[in-house]
Amino acid sequence: SARAAGGPARIAQAPGAAGQPLPRDLRAGARRRGGVAGDPARARVLDAGCGTGGNLQLLKQLGFKDLHGVDYSADAVAFCQTRGHSSVVKGDLNQLPYPDNHFDLILCSNVFESEEINESKAFLELKRVLKPGGQLVIVVAAFQFLLSEHDRAVHCIRRYNKPTARRAFADGASNVDLKYLFFSVFPLLATHRLATKFLKSPEPQSDVGRAPSLFGKPLYWLVRFEVWLSRFISFPFGSSLIVKIQKPAGGPS
Repeated sequence: SARAAGGPARIAQAPGAAGQPLPRDLRAGARRRGGVAGDPARARVLDAGCGTGGNLQLLKQLGFKDLHGVDYSADAVAFCQTRGHSSVVKGDLNQLPYPDNHFDLILCSNVFESEEINESKAFLELKRVLKPGGQLVIVVAAFQFLLSEHDRAVHCIRRYNKPTARRAFADGASNVDLKYLFFSVFPLLATHRLATKFLKSPEPQSDVGRAPSLFGKPLYWLVRFEVWLSRFISFPFGSSLIVKIQKPAGGPS
């Protein structure tokens, strides 16, 4: 699988239960906050660590038109371009190939966990290319105690909780919102990850895959319901954490 901007392939991009709610929630949240970022017809959007373009496809379906992507993998970039995403380029999240104050909305999903990512440098780069008043959405894996063979397989070395994410990503932001995702499937995931945590092998394997058809649709609607419910309540835990940041209008790049 493609590694996103030097990082792991992203579960948020996978089809089925985990894939589609994120871009929908991204659009809804941007609209609630207002500005150009909330207008799909006008917003210039970057998927930083776009992998094979799953989220770009979904954002396009939701009406976003000016879509851009960057990924460290040349194979992933080539695949995105076969899907019609001609604005996807090869690049490093630690040194983005874009000018200052360029994007209204940036999505960075399951990239910061990677061993190749310099956390502080990459975050500064995302803020640099984000326009004043623009919105940055970062999705990361949650809870370091769940670090497992799966994480080794996709080159992850860190997972986050709300305090560590706030320390890493909230500096200088005027509006920061942190919420756990996938609360409903967390008990199953945690049980599985903890059960296999100490079963190390020379060649670790990712445990992410397509859910059996019997469970795929129920899981999809369960997560969709959870995303809707998260507008009104904050879940105490989840397998992922979403960080939504608004860059101060007129602030430094």
